[in-house]
Amino acid sequence: MEVFTAAPHEDLLVLVVQVTILLVTARIMGEAAQRLGQPAVVGEILAGILLGPSLLSSVFPGLGEWIVPQTETQGYLLEVVSLIGVMFLLLITGLETDLQLIKRHARTALSVSWGGIAVTFGTGSGPISSVSQNAGTLKKSITPTRTPAPVRPAACQL
Repeated sequence: MEVFTAAPHEDLLVLVVQVTILLVTARIMGEAAQRLGQPAVVGEILAGILLGPSLLSSVFPGLGEWIVPQTETQGYLLEVVSLIGVMFLLLITGLETDLQLIKRHARTALSVSWGGIAVTFGTGSGPISSVSQNAGTLKKSITPTRTPAPVRPAACQL
């Protein structure tokens, strides 16, 4: 049975650096996106892409070691902080939901969603039904007229 131990201080320092870099970069990129007429979330997503392991870590590996978790404990710590952030995001989203706005536009939203489902189903089921009806004809045209010779493995051809 493993005994619970606290995370090493080095891993906690890396976590604080990671969170600081992520928040500062997201804030800067969010402000830049707003100045370009885009929602702040676009800049924040771009900040995550820039700081991710595929871009920054490949260009500057030394800096990437401080941003991308290198040990299992660092990964767990960053995951816990991100999960807490997602919970707060959902909480704030729920608190800022305008129920009157939802009630006013419920009929339009439902009709658009059902229409999208019907169009998607209709455009997918039409071609599928024609293919399934012609499956017998298609199978006959693909079937070879002669049977190919069996292929023996090299080990059997002594």
